[in-house]
Parts: sequence; structure tokens; C-alpha cells
Amino acid sequence: MESAISSEAARERAAVQSYLVQHKVNDMLCSMLESMCIERPANPHQFVVDWMCSQYPASIKVTTDVASRALPVETSQVEDDELVDDDDFETEEKPANGAPDMSIQMAMSLNRNNATRRRSAVSAESVDPQNIAKLYERKVHEKAADVRDKLKEKVSHNFLFSTLDADQLEILLDAMFEKAFKAGDTIIKQGEEGDNFYLVFNGACDVYLNKGGEEKLVLSCFEGDSFGELALLYNAPRAATVKASSDCTLYAVDRITFKFIMMDTTMSKRQTYEGFLEKVPLLSSLTANERRTVADALKPTTFSDNDVIIHQHDAGDTFFLLEKGHVVCTSMSNGVVQELGRCAPGDYFGEIALLTNRPRAATVTAVGEVTVLALDRRTFTRVLGPLADVLKRNMAMYNAYMVHKI
Repeated sequence: MESAISSEAARERAAVQSYLVQHKVNDMLCSMLESMCIERPANPHQFVVDWMCSQYPASIKVTTDVASRALPVETSQVEDDELVDDDDFETEEKPANGAPDMSIQMAMSLNRNNATRRRSAVSAESVDPQNIAKLYERKVHEKAADVRDKLKEKVSHNFLFSTLDADQLEILLDAMFEKAFKAGDTIIKQGEEGDNFYLVFNGACDVYLNKGGEEKLVLSCFEGDSFGELALLYNAPRAATVKASSDCTLYAVDRITFKFIMMDTTMSKRQTYEGFLEKVPLLSSLTANERRTVADALKPTTFSDNDVIIHQHDAGDTFFLLEKGHVVCTSMSNGVVQELGRCAPGDYFGEIALLTNRPRAATVTAVGEVTVLALDRRTFTRVLGPLADVLKRNMAMYNAYMVHKI
């Protein structure tokens, strides 16, 4: 009997572990906790909601019931004394860079329409890639170089775009379009449907909340500030009214464009990364799902010409795939440097670092601008478990790597 119970418990543990690995739960939670420890938010519950929305915009769908439980400003049966007023906004600290606090930005994008506050629904656009692709039309709005550089700097510091790589960021910048407003113009109106995110390029805007039929100024936005982030994620009415307090220029991007950028480029890159991983003998024992998990854990890192990526004899704990550019591998013996070879996109090096602590056998140096995809042993173990256990599926491969120094 005890043996049967033990076997059942083992199967249940295996099933749970399989689920955690398949859905990358450990990786997701660890990343979220790392971000939380760095930012130390006063409201950790809201931070979790905001973080999930920013990291997984294409896969999160918020329904009315979920919204009523998870989002404080989306509750059903909201009473007057539960509504956020201007005092709540004024007590929030403002970051040193002058940008609105995150909770304010998120709040501006959620619905607090008094006229319909008994119940309001927040729904996500269909996340089916084919549906998004049908709705999407590539847009390129030409911009002067200085304007583009300024936009790039501002956008790259916004939480919603923090996970975009260089290619995705360029597509986003292409799609952003200019909108000019005169002082007193209404840019967005509380309660109306919103589908654009706005970045203040120059000038200033004021944010108003309508409570009891009276508009109250709760926030002012200046150059570099933004509003309407959640319009990129959800089909939700505007949470506030924003008016131009001076002549101003804004740059906007629409929801469909943003979702297509996130989904199309992410899926394309995942397929490319999986193709790279298939070429690595050390990882040949991985299943398709495991390769996908590893591909999602790869971190792009850029190096300039002559930057040393790894040093001979250093302890190694990171494996690299070469995505762009070329590198040269050299070793030093008796004071003489010898070139061992060169790597091109799709090649890899340092894979033994996922398995052992052996010193690096060579120095790898960037030749021109280089982008590598890095994966350290700790991350690999977190998402898939120890590589030694994976390799033991193929004992011949395991023995080969344990015997030979690479």
C-alpha cells in the first residue's frame, strides 16, 4: 500500500513539474520577483498586475469577472467612496526623472467612467496570430533623424516597451505617428473607447477625472511623459480626460500595430532561436517543448568591435549562440596567440558551461558589431532542471561531454 501511495505521489510530482516546465512558471515567477525586489513597490499586488500586463500583453485576456477581482479600479458595484479621487493621485511619489508614477499611468488607462461605474468590461483583442495579421497593415511614418532618436530614447524607458529588442523597437518607431494639438484641445475623453498610446514629444497636457459631474485636475504631463498604455492591451474606455494645456506635439501608436509587433516578431525570433538550438549536439536530447522553453529564456546581448565575450581560463557559466555578426576564437600558449577559428550567425560556443565549471578553453572576441543570445547555467536549471539529468537520456552523449574538455 505504501509503495502504491509513493508511486502515485511521484507521478503527481512529475505531473506538476511537467506543468511548471511547459508553462515556464518558475522562470516567470523568478523574473517577476527579481523585478519586485529591485523596484520594491509600495503596492505589490498592483505591481503583479502591472508586471503581468507589460510582460505578456499578447496572452493575457481580462474578462469582466477577472477585472472585478483583480483590478481595483475595475470593480463591479463600485460605491462613490471607493472611487479614486485627486487626493489619491497627489499622494503618489513622482520618479526623479519627472515621469508620472507607474500606478498613475496604469490608472489613466483603466476605466473609471462614473456614468457606467456599476459594471464595466475590459476585453482583450483576439490573440490569434492569423486574426491579428489580417487586421494589421504595416505603417511607416517618416521622421527626421533627431526626432526618431528622441522618440527612441523616450520609448525605450517606458515599461510597456522594455522587453522589445532592437528590431521590434525600430518597427514600433516606424509606426508612431505625429498628432498636434492646440492649447485647450481635448486629446482623449473619459469614458470613450481608446485605441492609441500617446507620448508627449513637446508641450504639456493636463489630466482630469470626472467625479460627480465635476472635472478635477489630477496630473500634468510634460515632455517624455506618456498616457494610454493599456489601450494597447485592452479594449477599455478611457479612465480620464486629457487636454492640451499648451500647444503640444504627441506621437501615437495603435493597439493592432503594437500587438502585431509583439506577436509576429516574437514568434519569428522564437522559430529562429529554436533552429539555432537544434544545431547544438549538447542539447540534442531536448524535446520540442523544452527547446521552445530554452529559446524563450535566451537573452540578446550586443558587443562592439574587439569586445571580448569570453576570456580563456576564466570560469564559465554561460552558453552563447551567435545571432548577428562574427567572432574570432583564439588561444594563448607559451605567450603565442593562435587563431582557432571564426564563428558566423547560427554558430555557438561555450556550451560546456551549462554542464561543468571547466575554465574557458579559448578567448572569443567580437569582429565588428555582434549580437549573441546568452543562457547561463542557473537559468537553464531553473527552467528545465540540471543539464546532466537531460543528457542522461542519451548516456553516450553524456559520457562524451564528461570525458572530453571542450
